[in-house]
Amino acid sequence: HDRLGRTDHLRDHLLCYPDSVKLDGIYAVAWVFYLALVAIITATRIQIRNFYGIHGNPIEDFFAVLLVYPCVMIQLETVSKEGGIAPLMPDNREGNGDVIINQSKQMEDTMA
Repeated sequence: HDRLGRTDHLRDHLLCYPDSVKLDGIYAVAWVFYLALVAIITATRIQIRNFYGIHGNPIEDFFAVLLVYPCVMIQLETVSKEGGIAPLMPDNREGNGDVIINQSKQMEDTMA
């Protein structure tokens, strides 16, 4: 109980079951996964830049992905569509769900 007679239920739960919740350092795990995502998207952006001959550098790509990855994803999809590569998430309302199946083959044909 605190000074006002209230009980801290979370504190009581942790005292009774100390192994049930371990949150110390969980933010570090989140950063590891986020930086892995940033690395994957950065590598993809570098490949697309090289493939289409777009001016830029890896440092710029890294910070763009780190700070505004949703904008980068939209940019990558737009560049890919303009280059004739099928979108990763097709609009299935039009019945073109088979695009996903043919995606890897089309990418291989385009890169070759």
